[in-house]
Amino acid sequence: METGLLGGILASASPILKKIPQSRNGAIADRFRKLSRFAEGLSMPEDERYWRWCSMATEEEAARLGRHRPSQKYIDLKHSYLSALNDQDSMNGIFRADVGMVLQGDMLVKADTMSMAHSLEVRVPFLDYRIVDLAFNLPSTYKINKNEGKKILRDTFGNLLPQELLDRPKQGFEVPLLKWFRGGLQDRILNEWLNDDFIIEQDIFDVEIVRELKKKLFSTNPGDIHARIYGLIVFQHWYIKYHKA
Repeated sequence: METGLLGGILASASPILKKIPQSRNGAIADRFRKLSRFAEGLSMPEDERYWRWCSMATEEEAARLGRHRPSQKYIDLKHSYLSALNDQDSMNGIFRADVGMVLQGDMLVKADTMSMAHSLEVRVPFLDYRIVDLAFNLPSTYKINKNEGKKILRDTFGNLLPQELLDRPKQGFEVPLLKWFRGGLQDRILNEWLNDDFIIEQDIFDVEIVRELKKKLFSTNPGDIHARIYGLIVFQHWYIKYHKA
């Protein structure tokens, strides 16, 4: 994947972009957040770039937080995911890596648990193995280009759908973690899950690094800190339930 002249400029500007206030709470600040994350990856080899863009923190940041080097199990798992990138068609390689990383343990789990919670039967017809096999045997140019995604669907059903639907931009449905962490969950973050005394007693995480994360969470430049805070909270909730009770 070539980055080109613009990519080179952005990669060089990464240290400057990091200093610009970034947050999901405003349109402009969110654009800078995305641009900074994009620029950070451009100076990396392709496989490391993909891994960074899929991660909530760098490996160095995770190691500092937990005070240990990545385990061999982590390294092996990382290499197994990134091996999909060896596809001769680089975009198809990314698609394969995405399937391995985010379907089985993430998106499908969310769809299954949330649908069952509301007594709904949900199907994923595009994951029929015959459709998946067909999709991976098609060149990526059939599926995406610089100006258009989901080309096969658009080409197939474009004459059946209204133009305003085809032209509508993609809309995500993220959980408003930053808003929650600065609002109703703030007390539990500061006085329970990430309380200094508890972190010291627990002796798993570096208390100084946790303090830095909390400071950034409530700063004017939180960036993507909510993702790391969320990961910590999930672990702490599990730890309190099964090891501290």
